[in-house]
Amino acid sequence: MELVVKTYNELTKDELYDILYLRSDVFIMEQERVCRDVDGDDRKALQVWLQDENGIAAYLRILYNEDTKTAVIGRVIAVRRRTGLGKKIVTEALEISKTRLGAEKVLVHAQECAKGFYEKCGFEAISEPKFEDGSLHLWMALDLKESFPPLEESVSFYTRNDFAIMNSLLVGDYDAVYGWAGVAYGDNQGILDEYANGMRTVSTDYDRKWINSLKKRLIGELDDDDAKKLVVENAKNDLKNILSAMSPSIKEFKLYRTAWINQGRCPEGKFSYSREYLAINLSVGTTVDIGTVSSFSITPYREAEDVGSEFYRYELTVPKGSPVLELDRFEAHNEDGEVLLPPMKCMVESITGSNIKNCRGIIKLRFKSELETSI
Repeated sequence: MELVVKTYNELTKDELYDILYLRSDVFIMEQERVCRDVDGDDRKALQVWLQDENGIAAYLRILYNEDTKTAVIGRVIAVRRRTGLGKKIVTEALEISKTRLGAEKVLVHAQECAKGFYEKCGFEAISEPKFEDGSLHLWMALDLKESFPPLEESVSFYTRNDFAIMNSLLVGDYDAVYGWAGVAYGDNQGILDEYANGMRTVSTDYDRKWINSLKKRLIGELDDDDAKKLVVENAKNDLKNILSAMSPSIKEFKLYRTAWINQGRCPEGKFSYSREYLAINLSVGTTVDIGTVSSFSITPYREAEDVGSEFYRYELTVPKGSPVLELDRFEAHNEDGEVLLPPMKCMVESITGSNIKNCRGIIKLRFKSELETSI
């Protein structure tokens, strides 16, 4: 799936035709509305779409007002519904609005029936519904000065304790989900307390956004069904944001992962992949399914530190075109060159000993394919 971003003047004739055909097919023919789709704004808008082998898979346009630093997203279409394409294209638009245009606020003039969808993308209603162009519409806004876009918020939580919540959910271990949630939500409250008593200072826009995100995630007790349901809902949304944002790598990667060993989770004959999960079976020349979102980096990570346990080093070859999410574009990442990969099937190429201090062995893997998930 390729992301394409073009100004009006950069469009080819065929691209413009395909865009206008798709918009008229959806907004006029399918929705049976009498309205003017070609309104003159396309000449000053960024045209954004996801493209696959069949053509445009999802589309929108972005209008930007430099004076107010406000972007307006419009004409949002997902060709295949309920596949995550709508959220993916909106997430991409928020990133473009922030990084390429410098927007501080993003607006959308949404049909009322799509209000819930945009709320899941981080927008809040700022007007009452009004009948326009044959259907009820309302204005919704996302303040990029005070709030993270959904993807950046999800990445911020993943790179803290929430990765263990999300990955426990992926492997279906709900006891671990709630256990790690207790740890994570306790830490969240602790961070807020430190800001409140002056141990931490609010010095950047990131601090303000992080505080607002932490407040949204606060949960008191995890011993009732509503609280547990919210934990799972947050984790599912974060996973959807992260997985849908992964895109084909433009080059081959050689990546590293330091897997510290938790003796209680690593019985004899198995190999630790993370202190937070059960160890896995590995055999040279076979494939292994890794059912979690995995964090790797372009250089070995913290191997020289004494953290009180031994570790395995994983070396993963990721062919060009494989789905990845490079985290250097976000302020929240654990180290430079951090890369997230989806649940994946890997070939075990070799398992060897190591002369590195505290390193129990080096495991070389090759990415073969992405695993399907039920999230």
